[in-house]
Amino acid sequence: MKKINIKTLTQKNRPLFIAFFIFIAAFILLNKKSDDVKAPSIEKVYADTLIPKGFVLVPIELSNIDTISALIDQYGVIDLYAGSPSERGSRRIAGKIKILRAPLNPQQYAVLVPEYLSKDIMKVAGPFWAVVQNRKTDVEQKEEVLAKPIAIEYYKGG
Repeated sequence: MKKINIKTLTQKNRPLFIAFFIFIAAFILLNKKSDDVKAPSIEKVYADTLIPKGFVLVPIELSNIDTISALIDQYGVIDLYAGSPSERGSRRIAGKIKILRAPLNPQQYAVLVPEYLSKDIMKVAGPFWAVVQNRKTDVEQKEEVLAKPIAIEYYKGG
């Protein structure tokens, strides 16, 4: 029977042992880094925490809900009308107000209005009609127009 020399065995397997320990160290470091880099917990943002002072969110029922939901995503700017558009009795209740889609029920909407205007909206029996407006304010639109270069053509007669 042959005698096995332990020194020879360890010298032959030294690269294997080194590779094994490097692999274990890399595994531990990578797992530690992935624990440190975990996605931060995202806190839910509720609409009622974002209401500016002096404003309220008024839930409304829209007759043209399908059209509005196809045109705006999370929020938009609308004119709000009461009464049917086919009748002469429809009237504008509010203009250029923000409308927000409810995060928990995408078919529900609310308008962000000053407190004094909420009383007028609540007096009118719904459902309401909405007309989508441009999100930009009048000032932003004027600045955009002024920033565009103006091309002038001269009449050369002839």
